[in-house]
Amino acid sequence: MATLKTKIATGGAAVALVAAPLAIAAGASGSASANTALGPATNSCAGDGKASAPVAVAGGIFIPDTASTKVPTGVHVSQFGTGSLNGDLPAKVLPQGLLIPTQGIGIGTLSGSYLKAKGAGTVACQVNGTFLLN
Repeated sequence: MATLKTKIATGGAAVALVAAPLAIAAGASGSASANTALGPATNSCAGDGKASAPVAVAGGIFIPDTASTKVPTGVHVSQFGTGSLNGDLPAKVLPQGLLIPTQGIGIGTLSGSYLKAKGAGTVACQVNGTFLLN
């Protein structure tokens, strides 16, 4: 705690707040749970009454979207910073949305798009976010 107080007093609050969760994540083992969002996550289709921003869940990152048809064309999570991930894993389509499984420890960046039915056509939904994986 003294280190955190020192960092805040010297203007290094952002570094200390990111370093503390990374230190905790380094001690974890097994498959990753994306259980902490690091900043805002976005979904360009949020607000249409069916979709909302991605959220961290046990075992991955979940993109809520209750549209009847969803196709994950390019949604993925990539490693950033420290830790290890077992590569990009494909999104699983669920009735409530899309689940992108995560494995490993570190920081993962969610990016990409998915298609969903809208009226007689389709719309591409862009998603982004950064998550602590542990």
